[in-house]
Amino acid sequence: MSIRAGRIEFYVGARRLRNAEHAMDELTAQTRTIQKKVGDLTRPFDKISSKLLRSIKQRFDSGAFDKKEFTGGEKITKSRWTRAVRKARGANPVNPALKQTGALKNSIQRMPSPTKTKGGRRREVAVLRLGSQGVPYAQIHLTGGEWRVPVRAVDDDSFPYLDYDELDDVPSNRQMYGNQWTKISTLPKRFKTVEIPVRNYFALSNNDEAMIEREINKALQNTIKGEVS
Repeated sequence: MSIRAGRIEFYVGARRLRNAEHAMDELTAQTRTIQKKVGDLTRPFDKISSKLLRSIKQRFDSGAFDKKEFTGGEKITKSRWTRAVRKARGANPVNPALKQTGALKNSIQRMPSPTKTKGGRRREVAVLRLGSQGVPYAQIHLTGGEWRVPVRAVDDDSFPYLDYDELDDVPSNRQMYGNQWTKISTLPKRFKTVEIPVRNYFALSNNDEAMIEREINKALQNTIKGEVS
């Protein structure tokens, strides 16, 4: 697949997202003109990436991922299992979506792109790549999926107890249930299926797209002025 000039790509780990928004596709002609004149897009991409990363990360704190704009139009509430696990991990159970440990937010960064070097300095040639690295659950929050919650219960219809021993970064069942654990421990191990909703934390807002267009047009105008002078 050929890469057009001036494209923004979003990644999870080393995997490019097929449904990522390529906000700069419509600006291909302008960015190609800049490339012909100055040879790279380092300067505008530096400005765009810092502003875009700041915009994306602010949403983790603002509660934006509980809003329909980022959930495919659905109103989403946290399941009792999500609230219980958050509480066990010492996090506020009613914190905004995707804000628990901060690991996902902190994993989003600018990623290496096809580059050339000049005097040891990195130059962006055609593609600005932003993505999440090092967080295994980053993909499933973008696409949605299922969480198989480990529980203890008599059968599928009976009241289940969360099986903390099968989870990471939480206290043990004995610590959580105290004296009750003697009885609960006799119940069979089962799973409850919880739907993980889509929360597109890479979605670009109208303000993001307007900022990108402003920076590219500014770079184009500066290039043209340099040619004329």
